[in-house]
Amino acid sequence: MKGPDQSHWVKDEFVLNCSSCKAKFSMSVWRHHCRSCGEVFCDDCTKRSISLPELGYPKNQKQRVCEACYTAKTESLSKVADPDSKSSTAACGNAVEKE
Repeated sequence: MKGPDQSHWVKDEFVLNCSSCKAKFSMSVWRHHCRSCGEVFCDDCTKRSISLPELGYPKNQKQRVCEACYTAKTESLSKVADPDSKSSTAACGNAVEKE
């Protein structure tokens, strides 16, 4: 049985700060990989989770992801569910009008 694909993950030793908020990693601010893009973030910037079976994770287990990957994945899923929708969900959770 093949495990999840982690080949795209950025190596921990190359990252000193969160890729999003730029918080410096320390003993109290831990590194977390976004399971989708592989970038490294702090806990606050990886609060979301989604299913990523296409990367080898179990379909019924949600995985830690960054806000950008969460937004991209949920917007692409909503387009599939309702391709004629006039709004999408922004990263903050508010509906925004599409152009």
